[in-house]
Order: sequence, then C-alpha cells, then structure tokens
Amino acid sequence: MIRVLAQVLLLADTGTLLWLADPLNPASSLFSYHPSAMIIMVFLAFEGILNFRSFPPKWRINLHGLFLGIGLTFGIGGLYAIYRNKNLQGKEHFTTWHGLLGLISLLLMIGQGLGGVLAKYSGIRRVGDILKKASMSPGLLKKGHRLNGRVLVPLLATTASLGICSNWFSAVTSDGLFKDLLCWQKWLGIGALSFTSLVILKEQISNRAKNL
Repeated sequence: MIRVLAQVLLLADTGTLLWLADPLNPASSLFSYHPSAMIIMVFLAFEGILNFRSFPPKWRINLHGLFLGIGLTFGIGGLYAIYRNKNLQGKEHFTTWHGLLGLISLLLMIGQGLGGVLAKYSGIRRVGDILKKASMSPGLLKKGHRLNGRVLVPLLATTASLGICSNWFSAVTSDGLFKDLLCWQKWLGIGALSFTSLVILKEQISNRAKNL
C-alpha cells in the first residue's frame, strides 16, 4: 500500500512538471527540455527500483536495467539541453547546488549502470577476465551496486527538489488560471520525492535484512 502511494505521488508530480514545462509546445524554449527530461529520468529510475521485486523473476534484472537505462538516456539529454541553453546565453555552468548535485547524480548513475552490467555479464569470459585484472569480484560489484543505489536515490530526490525551488519553477507557477493551486506543487513535489526515496530505502534495507 505504501509503495502504491509513493508511485501515485511520483506520477502526479511527474505529470504536473511535464505539463508546466510543456516541451512539445513550439513556443517553448530549449530550457524546457531540461526539467522535462530530468523528471522523466527520476521517475523511471525510482519506478525501476520500486518495482524490482514485482517484476517476473525471469526478467527482473533485465527490466530493472531497462528502466534505469532509458532513464539515464533522458538524463544525458536533459544535461545537454541545459548545457546548450547556457552556452547560447553566455552563462557559466554548474554554479548552483542544483547543478553540481545534478552532475554528480548523473555520473553516479552512469557508474551504477556500468557496475550493474559488469555484474550481470560477469559469467562471460572476457568480462570475467576484465574483472580479475581489476581485482573485482561479481559479489563485490553487486554490493557496490546496492550501496551506490542507497546514495543515489536520496541524491536524485534532493537534486530534483532543488530544481522545484528554482527561479524557473517560481516563474511558471506565478500566474495563470491555476496559480493558487500550483503554488502548492512545490511542497507536494518535494514531499512526493522525499516520501518515494524513503520508501525505496526502507524496502532496500528490509530486503537486505531478510537475506542475512
């Protein structure tokens, strides 16, 4: 029940942010692709983790990787959008906590994905040889994958929450027909991200304790 509530809140937050960014509108700026792509990345990453135990055992790891892989692709696209937009406007890069934590999150996610792929295909001789040369075992990779995930989840939630507190978000919710309703979206969004990340961490810790 708690997991379902987390997913509903996350879906509502994602849908609202996509509606506000409106990236498919021809009048939208290049910047609009950044929040759109990034919230999709967070949504897919969280869904891929939340539903891990619900996936069919035969396809569990593949589906988990698919969700995270597509999410990472959106994240790289979102990074390109904001980088390109700042270049066009002559602005400096990564000057805020949101930007710095976002870059760190994306790099950790790339490392997370690489570690997961190596662990999954460690049985292949060439991959196994690479791991041996690096003095890394599949078990160590899997442990690192789990621990990195526990850092990445709250980091993604924090970065997205800082984005919701940005000047852009304040601007797009300051006027219009639903401005009185949208002013609450900031706190609902932060609450949804925080609640979902706590649910994920709780499930990860619970599953770890069961396996001991």
